[in-house]
Amino acid sequence: MKKIINIFFYSLVKIIQIALMVGMYILQKLTHKSAGVNHHLYYRKIQYSSKYFTDVNILTVKIILIVAVIILLYYLIKNIKKTNKLQTIELGLILWWLILIILVLSLSYFNDLLVYPYLILAEFIALGLEIIIYLWSSRNDGG
Repeated sequence: MKKIINIFFYSLVKIIQIALMVGMYILQKLTHKSAGVNHHLYYRKIQYSSKYFTDVNILTVKIILIVAVIILLYYLIKNIKKTNKLQTIELGLILWWLILIILVLSLSYFNDLLVYPYLILAEFIALGLEIIIYLWSSRNDGG
């Protein structure tokens, strides 16, 4: 029964992550078809850019994420023999989300998208879910 719950929880989180990214793609596509969506996203992007996504804040977040990537790589290399396969995969996926967020924050292509603030939020949610999965797998492995 515990294995079924673990598989269900893991699958649910992966479906949510995929839905978040597909949702951002669809939302960006809607900006070309619906004036209301376009106007709303444009307004919110300006609002978030002036309040939260300032140059200093983005630089701070990028530095924190780069430090997290370095720490995670060090931990992964040091403990590669001690962790089981699922935990290694989850650490790799956490690393993937960290690098993806750094890329989205750094590349002007993503900054030009109207869905930019929501994309960053969705990626941080996906990263948080990935961390929860890792902690869940660590707890179940140790207990």
